[in-house]
Amino acid sequence: MESRTVTNDFLIDASFFFKQSKDAIFIIDHDKLIDTNRAGVELLGLKAHDDVFDDDVFKLIRDQKGNAYTLQEFITHLNNYPHQNKVFQFITRFALCWVEISNTIYKKGNQDLLFSIWRDITESKQMEFTFQSNEKKLNEALMLANCATWEYDFEKDAFIVCKSMVDIIGGGEDFRIVEQGKYLVSIDQYKKLIHPDDRKVFDKTRKRIVNNELDNSIDHTEYRIIRPDGQIRYLYATTRVLVEKDGNSIKQYGTIQDITEIHKIEGELSRSKEQLSDALALANLSMWELDVASDRMKVGENFVKMLGEGLTVCEGNVVNVDDFVSLIHPDDLHTYYLAMDRAMKSRVEDYLDFTEYRIIRPKGEIRNIYISIKVQKDHEGNHLRHFGTIQDITPIRKAIAEKERFGSIIEATSDIVLMLDKHLNLIYLNQAARDFYGFSPEDNVTGFPVKILQSEHSQKLTRDYAIPVAASRGIWSGENVIQRYDKELITVSQVIISHKAIDGEVEYYSSIIRDISDQKQIEQDLKYKNKELDTFVYKASHDLRGPIASLLGLYKIVENEIKDEKALEYFDLYNKQITRLNDIILTLIQLTKIKEVDINKEKINFKSIINSCINLFTNLPNFDNVRFNLKIDLDRPFVSDRGLITTILQNLVENAIKYSKPGQPGDVDIEIKRNLNDDLLIKVEDNGIGIEKNIQGEVFNMFFRANDQVIGSGLGLYILKNAVEKLNGKVSLFSKVNEGTTFSIKIKDGVQR
Repeated sequence: MESRTVTNDFLIDASFFFKQSKDAIFIIDHDKLIDTNRAGVELLGLKAHDDVFDDDVFKLIRDQKGNAYTLQEFITHLNNYPHQNKVFQFITRFALCWVEISNTIYKKGNQDLLFSIWRDITESKQMEFTFQSNEKKLNEALMLANCATWEYDFEKDAFIVCKSMVDIIGGGEDFRIVEQGKYLVSIDQYKKLIHPDDRKVFDKTRKRIVNNELDNSIDHTEYRIIRPDGQIRYLYATTRVLVEKDGNSIKQYGTIQDITEIHKIEGELSRSKEQLSDALALANLSMWELDVASDRMKVGENFVKMLGEGLTVCEGNVVNVDDFVSLIHPDDLHTYYLAMDRAMKSRVEDYLDFTEYRIIRPKGEIRNIYISIKVQKDHEGNHLRHFGTIQDITPIRKAIAEKERFGSIIEATSDIVLMLDKHLNLIYLNQAARDFYGFSPEDNVTGFPVKILQSEHSQKLTRDYAIPVAASRGIWSGENVIQRYDKELITVSQVIISHKAIDGEVEYYSSIIRDISDQKQIEQDLKYKNKELDTFVYKASHDLRGPIASLLGLYKIVENEIKDEKALEYFDLYNKQITRLNDIILTLIQLTKIKEVDINKEKINFKSIINSCINLFTNLPNFDNVRFNLKIDLDRPFVSDRGLITTILQNLVENAIKYSKPGQPGDVDIEIKRNLNDDLLIKVEDNGIGIEKNIQGEVFNMFFRANDQVIGSGLGLYILKNAVEKLNGKVSLFSKVNEGTTFSIKIKDGVQR
């Protein structure tokens, strides 16, 4: 085994780990145990740490035959597995244990110290054995219950069944064997076995499964089959369907039980018991019975689940009363004792009492329970037993508390909240709604027609559009104009929600209304200011174009007329600034045109546009080092505004060239396709210099430049974002410094469908 050198830093870290570790650690020098930690003392069953050095403590460890180890024997045993974890089974003075052992040798001076770390995995091993035992018991139980399992094969449209199911339904010679003990039964083969009168039941079940109506729940079906030998057997089938998020079934499986004998003996009684059991489980109910003489409780199956797994249940579902009382919340013990005292002192023949208190489950969870108490007496009036039901009403209490909190919030909000029945008559108004419509807190609004409170516009919108949409889709939201008690019309945002019964019929509507009149005024003012600003920018830009064009023309004259090299050098600097100013002016004009232009829809030739954009920037530095890879995957033409699409692609291409790595080969991948929602996706990925994460959120801002080394106006990505939003699209980016940048754009198709 390879050794590692021990340093002082290692010793400091190891000392802390040694003391705190929950794993047992043994430090061994050749044939001598130097030390162990607290976990090692406990694992070996020692009383104190000093006992480690009294004798060869490894004699405390015995194999399954009862033979004791010595330290030297154990070290030899460990050296057989020097480089891997070994699961080791041994017996201490307490119990049979399993540990996972890993060994490392550390060199300290001339010493080789063996660090042996033992992780106790007894509990997981026991769970593994318990699982195997339970699986065996399950198979035995299935056999005893005349029950079998099946699974549906989507590809073959058939059931894969076990031999026990073939024994139930018969006809094994007609089924194909797919593996040991497994048979393939097609849907048609199985359906032929079903009694003709029950095939509709089977068909309905399959229809629910195929349409994914089960949605991860269990379906129960009972029908008859006619075996090939003519026997009629009653089968009880359970089906479960696992469904993915997209609604597709990923697995269908279940059980088949031959209940012919049960059906004959129990008949309707069996089904009644099952329905009662389901009802108790659904209602969080369980039965209990107290034997007064023995002071012991017999409880139903749901009792322990309700009160916590830590409650000890003896044979026959018997619970010690003291164990039950220990779970009751200390503040509610008085309530419990009063209820039991009333029951013990009762003289009424048909005594019935109800009480409610809290219990604290073993893990600290508090639950509310509701208990009914009845009394049974003998002919002399002596109490024989108390019995009744216990119900976990925690969800009910939480719902009531939540309703109260929700009610407090609704009453305190400044938004108008109202509820209407399906005929649009008032059920409820919060305080803000009462103030708005002029109702006092004492006024009874129930049954008041809401149309009396509405303006003519609001009546028409609600009746003809909002309510029908909410009824069909579940919700409607939009703007409305409602009338206050003083007849003033207020612009509001409104949401109407339909609340439906199980049968899908609307029971009532709720609505939340918020006054946005101030907001609307601000929006109008802002639109006006933006319009003024855009007009100013456009006019100023056009007015500046003339002088700038003259200055650019003047430079051409200077180039031809002036021969002084120093003067030409100064004029060249002047021309670069004028050219930059000209670029900014042209960009501002382009920006105002984007905001003002009407969208002109036409079929887009992406290949032509992209090639034009690439050719436009051949004069940019590093252009010759950049390679463009174009992939267009459209099954039909895309319709949009050609000018805006050109603006978007032009800025993406220019950006990829400008921010490529100087003097290095650059790759720009341009991909254009549709997504599952039929939107256009434009993806441009480069391997350039990238953008620092802390400024990625600012790159679409006006005049923002991510890199001062690259010449530009800082308007390119701002214009790109405006063009995308003009087409009701979205743009996003992902970038890593020195690795590259990816721009992703999603745009709706302009074709009306």
